[in-house]
Amino acid sequence: MSLTRIFAAAFVASSLAACSSPRFEADVVRFHQNDVARAATVSLRHADPQVTRSLEFQQYAAVIGERLARHGFRPAEGGTADLIGEVGYVTSTRAALRDGSSSPVSVGVGVGGVGSHVGVSVGTSFGLGRKSEGSGTRVHTLSLRLMKPDGQTVWEGRATAETSKEKGGDFASLLPGLADALLSDFPGPSGRTTRYVEPSGK
Repeated sequence: MSLTRIFAAAFVASSLAACSSPRFEADVVRFHQNDVARAATVSLRHADPQVTRSLEFQQYAAVIGERLARHGFRPAEGGTADLIGEVGYVTSTRAALRDGSSSPVSVGVGVGGVGSHVGVSVGTSFGLGRKSEGSGTRVHTLSLRLMKPDGQTVWEGRATAETSKEKGGDFASLLPGLADALLSDFPGPSGRTTRYVEPSGK
């Protein structure tokens, strides 16, 4: 076979692989009452100060901060921030969700670290059951709540994605997609669950 045919075959194979590769998808819900000041400074933290100081959280905060910057927000450089961004992330399984031992499917009160419980408030469901059943299916959730220094919440949201045991995928690798989904079309429709699909060519 000539080199031209080899390169052509390789190109076709890589193109087919790219076309068959599924794009990232997530269910997203946001809640807000008023327009959020886009030029505000934001300080990101976790509900647990010890987690906030961890290298893992700092890496996650950098990704989320970069997405917020796309919408005009700026990182707080010392002093008091205009808004506090409380970040939560959790990975659970379908089995845990079904038996009630874990509930990362609501927005409102709690946030937690990977493997911890997330508080239930609004109780908005995220399309669980769209994919094949199985105890190996993992549910990854990223939440963000923007608050004024006095504690008043001005915006909150949660993005949830599922991965199968066979395909793998840990939270760190999914975070960029979850952050894109959570902050897509910011501030997003309030009180309505939407389906985010990663744009083609990304």
